Amino acid sequence: MSRVRGETGLALIIAWKAVKAVILLVAGIGLLVSLGSGLTPLIERIADVTHVAPDLLESRLTRRNVTLGGLGLIGVAAFNVMEAVVLYSRKPWGEWLVVLATSSLIPIEIWRIVEAPHAVRIATLLVNLLIVWYLARRLRRHRPVEKLTADG
Repeated sequence: MSRVRGETGLALIIAWKAVKAVILLVAGIGLLVSLGSGLTPLIERIADVTHVAPDLLESRLTRRNVTLGGLGLIGVAAFNVMEAVVLYSRKPWGEWLVVLATSSLIPIEIWRIVEAPHAVRIATLLVNLLIVWYLARRLRRHRPVEKLTADG
């Protein structure tokens, strides 16, 4: 029973990574598909949501930038899928990969919160801190114990 309880946190992390991957994949594909109708509708939608002047967006949202953004989102989605798969398959290095990748983003998340505080950013930081803490604790508990010998 304790083994099942100990796996709940891992199952939640796997689910979180999978959900994030789907969201990022849909966003990336959405950006790439939006290029088919030209940039004007995309710029108008973003301007409506963000209340940023369309002419300011137009100068920055080039076809190349939108394509790179869409491909970047798809790449991050693929990495999230890989994290979920290695955790699910219990690869010995999987937890290390997720701890290192997730903790590397924490300074950026803190900087973004300082620049422009937002509830979603704060929640993301807290979830990532919890993931790092949980997996680091698991790694520490499951590390091999060195046997002391009489030789020293």
